[in-house]
Amino acid sequence: MNHHEELRILRQRRRQIAAGIRNTTGHQRASLVASYEAAMRAENRHRIAIEFDL
Repeated sequence: MNHHEELRILRQRRRQIAAGIRNTTGHQRASLVASYEAAMRAENRHRIAIEFDL
């Protein structure tokens, strides 16, 4: 699997988490927000890897 495929999968996962955030409340929502932030960081790492050919 190359970086572009991994990035596509990460984007899909982030969108699934976002949908979950919209449909939950309270502590569960806070946990999903943390997961969303982690997914964004992972996506950014892959973008950097693609840009700099790492």
